[in-house]
Amino acid sequence: MASVSDKVLTNPNAEDCLLPTAITSQNVAASESITHATPDAFAVHSFSKPNASQKASKFKDKIAPIEVKWVDPMTEEEKDLLIDSDDGIRDGVTPESLGKLKPAFKNDGSTLAVSNGAAAVLLTKQSTAKRLSIPILGKCVTSAVISVPPKIMVFRPV
Repeated sequence: MASVSDKVLTNPNAEDCLLPTAITSQNVAASESITHATPDAFAVHSFSKPNASQKASKFKDKIAPIEVKWVDPMTEEEKDLLIDSDDGIRDGVTPESLGKLKPAFKNDGSTLAVSNGAAAVLLTKQSTAKRLSIPILGKCVTSAVISVPPKIMVFRPV
């Protein structure tokens, strides 16, 4: 784990910055009276769309294949593994199947698991892109930053 400045550790206004995302999602669920069934219903709908897209090979040109070394935790054998699809998409997700899962962080919680995505965007000056023969696919016109208190970091429109 990365070291944290004593100024953060001793400042009551900064301590919430150290909360894991899963705990902040629990905080939002509690403050907004979100039951276990509500995120489950959303998850079923959320899983169905990428599942259909992946089955139709719509992600093939969107995911850059990467070969990695992987150690099988059962045999400790090292293998080459090609990552070329999203392995977080599950087929057959239903409210009933989700209802059988144990909450991950609190016995009566609504957070079942932690799943993170990854993406990359390369921003550069137009002159640099031209000099390096990088195709220009878009233009950044403006940007903005907003924030909420850290203890409810995941509170946002869905």
